[in-house]
Amino acid sequence: MLAWLALALMSSATLAQERAPQGPVEPLVLENQERFGSVTKHLSYVIDYSGDLTIEHMVDGSSAPSFAPILKNEPNFGFEKSPIWLRLDLQNAENGLQERILLMRTNFVTEISVWHEQSGQVAKVLEQNLASPFSSRPIDYHHLATTLQLEPLADSTVWIRYRTTGITAM
Repeated sequence: MLAWLALALMSSATLAQERAPQGPVEPLVLENQERFGSVTKHLSYVIDYSGDLTIEHMVDGSSAPSFAPILKNEPNFGFEKSPIWLRLDLQNAENGLQERILLMRTNFVTEISVWHEQSGQVAKVLEQNLASPFSSRPIDYHHLATTLQLEPLADSTVWIRYRTTGITAM
């Protein structure tokens, strides 16, 4: 019984820590064609309980919600029906244009949209839902993936909005 109580206390303390904003998340610096497995420590998130947030809200500094860092090994918010927004800030440390692939391992995703904001412009680089044929994917791959063009020595932001019918792990 004492072990169960300790586990329950530890779980609630961990949950409180996971939800508490911890300050800014560092951008992912891309140089020398270095490959990255997980970029979770560079991601921040907000859960859109109203379902009303749009990309315009995200890029407009006056109406943007507060994002919190992800304090787990992967973005995973349990069984959440509300849309989830992820933010990934990138920094191209190279003098030349970089082309990178953003790969997202997803389960139970019913809809996902990805935008790339760079030099004051926002471009949708991926849009998928349950009715989307496999051929509509930007990259022919069993996981969701899209290409990002990164301008030389520039900062940019990737915005991801997704919903699931099951666990939200990505």
